[in-house]
Amino acid sequence: MKLVTYHSSKGLEFNYVILPFLDDGVFPYTKYAKDDDAESTEDLLNEARSLLYVGMTRARDMLYMFAVDGVDGNPSPLLDDMDKQLMIIKKD
Repeated sequence: MKLVTYHSSKGLEFNYVILPFLDDGVFPYTKYAKDDDAESTEDLLNEARSLLYVGMTRARDMLYMFAVDGVDGNPSPLLDDMDKQLMIIKKD
């Protein structure tokens, strides 16, 4: 098992990849973006999309992505950009 950041995973491959904390406000990190203009916010989202793409494409066999869904929080808005037919979504 190896723990790496999104940035340091570029160029690497793993059989299984786990991407936790894909929650709104966590990924992308938007704590300071609330007062930014639309262009700055879009730049932040584009950077997060790129990092998520890097993380997702490290998986050879299986990719697991975890997000909060419910009273305590919401999944990352970046997950809305993905085709749900390509996913198995489990809710507990």
